[in-house]
Amino acid sequence: MEIVIDKRIELLTIVQTLCNYWDNISLKHASEPLYQCKYKEAIKEYFAKHKNHEIFDSYNIFINDIRDISAPIKMALCYSNPPELINIASKNKDNFLTTDNSTYHHEEFMPKLRKFYMDTNFEQFYQKSKNEYIKLLGDYGNKAELSLSIALDYLGYKIENFNIIISPLVMGGFGLKVKTDNNGTLHYTIISPFDHINNKYNFGPLQFKKEMVWHEIGHPAIGDLTKHYVNQFSITKKKAPEIFLDNFYTSIENITEEYIIRAITIRLVEMNGGLEIMEFPIEVHAMQGFKDVLAIKDFIKENCEENGKLIKDSRYKKLVEYVLEKI
Repeated sequence: MEIVIDKRIELLTIVQTLCNYWDNISLKHASEPLYQCKYKEAIKEYFAKHKNHEIFDSYNIFINDIRDISAPIKMALCYSNPPELINIASKNKDNFLTTDNSTYHHEEFMPKLRKFYMDTNFEQFYQKSKNEYIKLLGDYGNKAELSLSIALDYLGYKIENFNIIISPLVMGGFGLKVKTDNNGTLHYTIISPFDHINNKYNFGPLQFKKEMVWHEIGHPAIGDLTKHYVNQFSITKKKAPEIFLDNFYTSIENITEEYIIRAITIRLVEMNGGLEIMEFPIEVHAMQGFKDVLAIKDFIKENCEENGKLIKDSRYKKLVEYVLEKI
């Protein structure tokens, strides 16, 4: 595991920042724009002369057809580093790219992103920002502190090629798995700071960072399994409650997955220090729609564990059924 700045993510999220994409999401979700810092000021100053570049109209068209806010990030990770930006994971396209009525695809967007890289001399900006990236990584901290093995052991999940990507421009965190065309699997957790105060990026206290990375690794660890069992139930007529839609959970499938991962994260905290040390309050889960997360945590504890590990047989199917009843 490495903690890194990823050039693909910086390229994409700089376009998003110049489109006010994440600021607009923050205004909708938290009623305030994202934190500001000198790095964002440097972006606006460096790219000001390219404000009319075709990439911005292209991105706004593209974003109208994607399924969720993590989709552009995963899209970027399915390509090699710039300037080449070669598609290395074409098998993933059905998982993240477009709605059924899409009129615009990543195959059209990515060449324009490549052109933006060349037209703006993006590499120059990236190299000039190296000290800021070093600072970001330093403010996040040491990978050994995150105790990732606690989550991996409980989930029974073995991974190689895993990077935590620190991204200063997005909102929240994401756990993603990319299956490459050479049958490899790449795992990523995207982490962003909450604010920038006194020349320091704030990622929260250590316990919160642990909970966040445990949560995000849960997505690739149980995402496919959860999808497999959800699809065994009749959910076509089941609509996602409005509270989940307001928090960017747009389908019964991803609400179910999110519910289970939140419950597992709480269970991991309970098993490794006690709930009194939790940094992410139960009340916040409830405010975001996940009001039964403790009940689901208890269901997992009583029905889906063996020797301190999550069980993924038919008992997991019963867990999925239990969660669907709670939605």
